Amino acid sequence: MPQLIPADWMPAGKLARVIVHWTAGAGFASAEDRDSYHVLVDRVGHLHRGEPAITDNLNTAEGDYAAHVRGLNSGSIGLALCGMAGAHERPFAPGRFPLTKVQWNRALIAAAALCRRYGIAPNERGLLMHCEVQRVYGIPSTKWDISLRTWGPTAYDHMSPGEELRERVALLLGG
Repeated sequence: MPQLIPADWMPAGKLARVIVHWTAGAGFASAEDRDSYHVLVDRVGHLHRGEPAITDNLNTAEGDYAAHVRGLNSGSIGLALCGMAGAHERPFAPGRFPLTKVQWNRALIAAAALCRRYGIAPNERGLLMHCEVQRVYGIPSTKWDISLRTWGPTAYDHMSPGEELRERVALLLGG
């Protein structure tokens, strides 16, 4: 598996999960996006480092961390795909900046690197979409990212994006 995330972006620490989001912005990382997430993937597949270090989310009590998911920031790494500004859930419309296939594929590699580095299992409690937080952890949320594909058909269309994420990351990790 190629090492996509530079080692210095992943300092040592005990983190419990990777939560995958979309930024609800344009297809490239804004300053606000970099304040909210640890690692961002833009629409052409380039990675951007967030301002908070991943280890800032070990303990969020001091208030300096990536606030990417209400009620579950401690121990969570925020991985975001840039895009989906103006998206509507029902009826579904991806807005002007839909997520791309290259972006999705890069995010899978990035998620695998994060799981490998931090010893996080690619199961529902360790690797999940923002839209899965309420169901998996019981934390109330109205977020629906990433529940629908915008990157075109794949061999995984019979699965939810979260199921595809976990299966493909497990494959990248050799399991």
